[in-house]
Amino acid sequence: MAEDTMFSEAVSAVHAGEVMRARDLLSRLLRADSSNSDYWLWMSAVVDSERESVFCLRSITKMHPNHPLAKLGLSVMGQVSLANGREGTIKQQRSIPMPHQAAGRINSMGEWWKVHRNRENAAMTVLGFAAVTVILAIVILQTRISAIQIPFLSVSHTAVAVVPSATMTSTLESVARPIPTLRETINPDNQIPFSTFVGVVLTPTPWYVLTPIPLTEAFAQAVQAYYEGRYDDALNDIKQVLSVDPKSTQAHFLAAEVYRKQWKMKEALDEYELAISLDVNYAPAYFGRAMWSKQNNPDNDYVKDLTLALGADPNYIDAYVERAEWYSDRGDWETARQDLERAEQIAPDNALVLIRLGRAQIQTTQADKALDNIIRAQIIDPTILEGYLALGEAYDELKLYSQAVSPLAVYTTYGPEEIAGWLRLGEAYRGTAQYSEAVTACSHAVDLDVNSVEARLCRGLAYRLTGQFGAAVDDLKIAADKTPNWYASQFPYGCALLEAGQPALAVTTLGNAVKLASTVEEEADAMGWQALAYEAYNSFDSAKVVWNKLMNLEGVSDYWKTTAYVHLNGATPTPGPSPTPENTSTPAGSETPGNTPTPTATPKP
Repeated sequence: MAEDTMFSEAVSAVHAGEVMRARDLLSRLLRADSSNSDYWLWMSAVVDSERESVFCLRSITKMHPNHPLAKLGLSVMGQVSLANGREGTIKQQRSIPMPHQAAGRINSMGEWWKVHRNRENAAMTVLGFAAVTVILAIVILQTRISAIQIPFLSVSHTAVAVVPSATMTSTLESVARPIPTLRETINPDNQIPFSTFVGVVLTPTPWYVLTPIPLTEAFAQAVQAYYEGRYDDALNDIKQVLSVDPKSTQAHFLAAEVYRKQWKMKEALDEYELAISLDVNYAPAYFGRAMWSKQNNPDNDYVKDLTLALGADPNYIDAYVERAEWYSDRGDWETARQDLERAEQIAPDNALVLIRLGRAQIQTTQADKALDNIIRAQIIDPTILEGYLALGEAYDELKLYSQAVSPLAVYTTYGPEEIAGWLRLGEAYRGTAQYSEAVTACSHAVDLDVNSVEARLCRGLAYRLTGQFGAAVDDLKIAADKTPNWYASQFPYGCALLEAGQPALAVTTLGNAVKLASTVEEEADAMGWQALAYEAYNSFDSAKVVWNKLMNLEGVSDYWKTTAYVHLNGATPTPGPSPTPENTSTPAGSETPGNTPTPTATPKP
């Protein structure tokens, strides 16, 4: 059988170290048969991260709970104890660095094999030589994967990522990890095509409405011409169909789609409405008319036709996906997620649905679930570019910045006109302490939309980390002026003003941030910086008032209590900034590490 031959080629590719080819072949096999445990087992050896390996092995244990090799692989990664059969979960270390600690914390799992490689040795002996061979292959391949370079990425240097511990007194641990960085030329003219990069032939999704219905030869030709963009030929074939059957709902619908592609909007609308008059329960006609509204009048409330389409056919996947996009564009991510969950129930192996569902879950504080869905989508179909953005967003949301860089680099290389990818890539670079690269990525976002608050915040925060405080003030002022009632713009702007030597304006801006704070952490950060700004302005009495308020603030962190105590009890204040990163809670994409001016006497609890 063809599947057996392809599987043999995949195994041979694994043994030869041809990871990309093996992954391509196994992806195709899994799309054809997602219940084959052998495919999942070998796929676990060629994916990029521990999380993906766990996903593959858990896919096996869902079907075969006692599968010995899958259980062994999970035990090696600390997911299952072979002694009692009890499963655990992947635990991400997410402690937040305190203001005095280094910015850009990296929660990477790159060393996980070193931690777990000696576990369950006795159980490995019991399961026999074959099991050991497979697991060793997984270990070796995981090591090889880390050395693979994507054609348009390069490992320019080995960055030493300083990973601070959760407490102020703990010793910092320095771990050298190679971090991929974009080359200077973004999206070069000679880059390889995306389909070549992913190693999979791009195949269009079958048309929902036309595939299940018997087709005449002329209608089949019309559909083929439509797919190939030969719209005039498609219309000629449709006219032949209508000459025989003038009441063909499908033919009128296809004619409408062709006209819409040709921007013949009046003709398209006439054909959609004719199709609806012929069959009021023909869901695609409502969907097509909704797309006509979206294309012809973006401000039109086209969601009404999407709802009519779902009323006519509650299993219409495309309508759920499109309506979810309408909700998400308006910030209603919860309703969008509900639509996508319904679509996923109907089509659990639809990669686009899984990607969109994952992105909605990220926005509704379900990043762990999102990552699982997006990884599954990538395995099912790696040819959807949006999947790389979604994967980067999920890693970024989970603070796994080093893992977020590569998929976001893919997305911004092949989709450089999309601002979302640059914003996330800028944050990922900040998280991996690649601050100049963060400035470059955020500058691309600013170039795409000079009025974007998010883009200005992105670059302003990166400028602060490179010590370019004047440039940071310029960007952050634009963001703050556009959102005067948003803490996430006012607070970093106030910090940058102080760092740039403008303490008077910093006092006012940080005072506004104090009023806008929605949590104790935010309020404490703003008050602490305001007190430092007062000191830089030589207004020590005002500073003491703020320090006293901070001392009495219920729930304030030990760091700020200690800092306030030192300033109130004998430490000599020194005007002017002294660079020490601070931390504050901000929305996704707006992480605010910066440089905190501190007194000469550094507090130590």
